Amino acid sequence: GKIRAATVRRGLFLGAAAIVTLVFLAVFWTRTPRDETPQVEAVESLAVLPLNNLTGDPEQDYYADGLQDLLITELSQLSGLRVTSRQSTKRYRDSHLSAADIAKELGVDALVEGSLLRAGSKIEVTIQLIDGGSDEHLWAERYARDTSQVFDLVSDMARAIGTELVSTMAPLRSRMPEHGVAGPVDPRAIDAYALALTHMDRSTSDGIRIAIEQFQEAVDIEPEFVLAWGRLTVAYAVQGMQGFAPPRESIEQARSAALRAIEVDSESYVGHSSIGWVRLWTGDLDRGCESLKEALRLNPSDPYVIHGDADCLMFAGHMDESIARMRELVTIGPFSGMHRGALAYHLFLARRYEESIAA
Repeated sequence: GKIRAATVRRGLFLGAAAIVTLVFLAVFWTRTPRDETPQVEAVESLAVLPLNNLTGDPEQDYYADGLQDLLITELSQLSGLRVTSRQSTKRYRDSHLSAADIAKELGVDALVEGSLLRAGSKIEVTIQLIDGGSDEHLWAERYARDTSQVFDLVSDMARAIGTELVSTMAPLRSRMPEHGVAGPVDPRAIDAYALALTHMDRSTSDGIRIAIEQFQEAVDIEPEFVLAWGRLTVAYAVQGMQGFAPPRESIEQARSAALRAIEVDSESYVGHSSIGWVRLWTGDLDRGCESLKEALRLNPSDPYVIHGDADCLMFAGHMDESIARMRELVTIGPFSGMHRGALAYHLFLARRYEESIAA
């Protein structure tokens, strides 16, 4: 009798244990299936490579560059993420280097690459996220939109990429700042903006003049295109500082464009950065640094904002902090002569002459 009772108790115990095990597996195994997709870990830096133009028409490269610029701008507003400047990625158009080699040269953890097909009023973009160390494709998506939905397209891509990069090192902001134009946008404004960027890259008197005309056309078509107002500010300033136009006249035109950017969207970093730089150029250091501080709050990763912050630290006599910020700027644009030149200048002012020469 005792043996039989012990056997029954043992059987009941094993049966209960089996049931608990099955319940555990049913609840937790089904909730956490094995994911064969490689995961991004601790991505703190990223570069968006030039989009491959699939139209077969090299004259359409400018449009792909315009979308790349918009995507970089949007991604730079993700907290905890350093995004390489477009100027430092241009050399990789049609590059035969592996993704891992490009990531190593740029000093980033991951790459975004993709292709663009534009036909009439339709665009199709295929985008993928690649691990910079292993060369593994981590995520890919195809987007098809009307050309009037470019801002929504860029926002969707940035959100999707940000979601893939969620980690303790690179959390996604709960709200992505807007460009100042929501919903449909006149495709002609995007064309003008993209063409302006191409001409700005030429850095010639004629190139800057045409860029100003194209940025102006973009804001004439879409008056709330805040990023175009910001770029127009820069173009006017470059025109004056390079001696391509009377400096005083150019700076006042830059000021007008910067103030218009703030009027369009006071919560966008673009206007505050633009007016901050105009004020620095005209010697209004205190107000300039106040504006740049506000821009820094809104977007701590933008190259122009970081550069302005470094200059303000320099004006305040904090040379070590200023140089540290300049070195951070060089990591965003490792192949930018402007950034490296600014670092060398700050080192020179700090009397760190050997480092200045090496920079």
